[in-house]
Amino acid sequence: MSGHCAAVPVGSASALAATLGDKCRFLSGGINPLHTIAPDFFDVSAMTVGPNSVLSARGKIAPIQYSGEPLKCVPGAISLRVSHVNVPNDESCLVAVTDSVPEFRRPTAMHVFDHDGGLVHRLDLIEGDDELILAAATAGHPIWRGNVQRFEADNLGARRPDNVIALMPQLAGGKNWKLMPFKDHLDHVIGDGGHQRFKRLMTLGSRETLRIDHRVLPKLLDFLSLHRMPFMRAFVRKSLAQIQAGPIQMIDVIDDVLMAYSKKSTSGLDLKSIKAAWLVPYATGYGKSLGLEIYDHDGACLAIFFSEEPHVSIGRTGWSELLLSLPSWG
Repeated sequence: MSGHCAAVPVGSASALAATLGDKCRFLSGGINPLHTIAPDFFDVSAMTVGPNSVLSARGKIAPIQYSGEPLKCVPGAISLRVSHVNVPNDESCLVAVTDSVPEFRRPTAMHVFDHDGGLVHRLDLIEGDDELILAAATAGHPIWRGNVQRFEADNLGARRPDNVIALMPQLAGGKNWKLMPFKDHLDHVIGDGGHQRFKRLMTLGSRETLRIDHRVLPKLLDFLSLHRMPFMRAFVRKSLAQIQAGPIQMIDVIDDVLMAYSKKSTSGLDLKSIKAAWLVPYATGYGKSLGLEIYDHDGACLAIFFSEEPHVSIGRTGWSELLLSLPSWG
């Protein structure tokens, strides 16, 4: 969705390593380098990217969240939630550091690849001070010396986060969905990018979930933008989600890509790729609410729109009432 990056393929860890050579260094410890280094940066561009959706935001990174922990979205900061464990010998993902490549208009960056080597997130460093922070933090950090192609082959489809297994008994019948807080729903989705969730949603009836006509998404976001209604959105990739709160300022549709703009962020959804969208109930501290989950034709979750605030409304219309007013599918 960004043509100027095409000269440096970043779809996989092996492609990045092959293209940039010694300008690319993989750090040992799985997600741990991101956890320890990223919150120290002053100002970065954080991109959760995929073939059909992207959320790019600028600012400071909040402390990294892990599955099972309370869900937090720090105002004015970039919130990331991951399904990886945080232990020194973790090998469930790879974090790479790349030097700037001026000829390709690429700054110094950190990249996060999931357990099968697919890119899920990238941090571009904007400030020179942040480059110094990164250099100092990685100077003594052990370099991962493994074979990237072998890592991708060995891990492809072989890992399943513990939280997915733990939630499956509740999800099997669908009866307890309304009793689960949103963090548990989100953790289930990011475990594998939403594929298990998609299969289950396709089998559930309207008593548990409601499938809506996803073609109304541009009108919904336009309405939310017009009224400056704050809400939360999680853009999802396998093993990681970037979460943002607040209103959106404006939207646009460019070549079937739905763009939404906020003060320091831009998001995009490829409308042609969307297969289905569901309203899924979840529990909050003040009662119940609804999340709007959007999936592509491969069963991957692109984004989830939700609200954790009890008084978010437009006039007398609350968040849940607004979503329930959307036309159903079929």
